[in-house]
Amino acid sequence: MRELLARASAGAYHMTGSGTRQQKIQRANQDAPKGYQVVGEHTNKDITTYKNADNDYIIAHRGTDVKGGRGLKDLKADASILFGMSKTDKLHKKRTKRTAKIIKAIDSDANDVYLSGHSLGGSTASHAMHTSNVVRNRVKELHTFNAGASPITDDLKPKKGTKKYKQLMEKSTHHKVQGDGISESGSYIGKNKTYKSGKKPSVATRVISAINPLAGKFAGKLNETLSAHSLDNFY
Repeated sequence: MRELLARASAGAYHMTGSGTRQQKIQRANQDAPKGYQVVGEHTNKDITTYKNADNDYIIAHRGTDVKGGRGLKDLKADASILFGMSKTDKLHKKRTKRTAKIIKAIDSDANDVYLSGHSLGGSTASHAMHTSNVVRNRVKELHTFNAGASPITDDLKPKKGTKKYKQLMEKSTHHKVQGDGISESGSYIGKNKTYKSGKKPSVATRVISAINPLAGKFAGKLNETLSAHSLDNFY
């Protein structure tokens, strides 16, 4: 399930960038999880919905994309995550509303419904599970990948023992890679799984380290974060 939903999260990035809407959907379909196809009527630049022959659905929230025409809105949402204010952020609330609308539309047709997201998308998907009864009650599993988290405070934290808390614990799995500075500073309610990155330092980082150890240390940390944050660590 981890690989399947990680690929769904990766496919969501294809809905931004150049080309017509149909070309974007075609690219998303080429990178879709095995056996799944994009459901166009429930897909936009923020959220991509997939369906397979068994009527299982995946709703994937896109991560930050500064090159795809949503850069400023994405970065504002990223800032809200950093300062522990995602609960009131406009983009988080917009995606939650959209996710609930999709679930209501597919409910009678759907078998299992899965929710996923990478980076910013992991944060907005978690927001949807936390703040929408419709989403939380219908989604079978939520999987996030290196979801953005605040080192300051967690503004989405229901009380232990409540129905909401139990549902989040049972349905949510949060995957992250060691060295990812975006996700390692915080945690979400549910199962938190941490992995080691198998990627080696880039050639550029090794060259810089040989010339200037101090600069190499900075470049190494940046390279480590970028490598660890990549979705392909999960499939």
